[in-house]
Amino acid sequence: MNKYEVTITETLERKIEVEAESVEEAQRRVKEGWENSDYILLPDDFSDVNFSTKEIGNQKIKVVLLEPGKIARTAEIGTSLKDLQEIVDGYIETAHFFDEPVCLVCNEEGKVRELPINRGIYDKNKKLIDVIVGTAFICDCSGEEFGSLSDEQIKKYTKELMYPEKFYFNGNEIVGKKFNPNNREHER
Repeated sequence: MNKYEVTITETLERKIEVEAESVEEAQRRVKEGWENSDYILLPDDFSDVNFSTKEIGNQKIKVVLLEPGKIARTAEIGTSLKDLQEIVDGYIETAHFFDEPVCLVCNEEGKVRELPINRGIYDKNKKLIDVIVGTAFICDCSGEEFGSLSDEQIKKYTKELMYPEKFYFNGNEIVGKKFNPNNREHER
């Protein structure tokens, strides 16, 4: 079942006769009268109705898709909750690691469910902030709904998060090592 947003626009209309020196003065007088509630349009003043419809359930957005063990890529995804949950394999969670209104959307229970390790998120000093597990994506988060990334953002985040990583301990520190999944040498 698809979702639609239907907008109903009703037009009320009343003709007012007014004496004035010009068209502008006539409009000004009637506008002032309307603003002062001298003219209140009622259901009897109904003249027209219009309906406009747009589909809201199957919209698509452009994101950077991050899958464990795979190179980052651009993808078009649906925006319904069901679509988003299918991509991350569960409940969605947003993380705001970036200096602009974009976010990482991942599985809320990914670490608890021990989903496959994906990539690290690093600060400006290349210090590991967090480790992404499971499939995730980066999208625009500037509005009430998730949105498409700009072409510049797609280039930036695809380059920044191009390669998946393997992690290991170096003393008490977790270290990530990027690898190219197309090159089998990383399996050694």
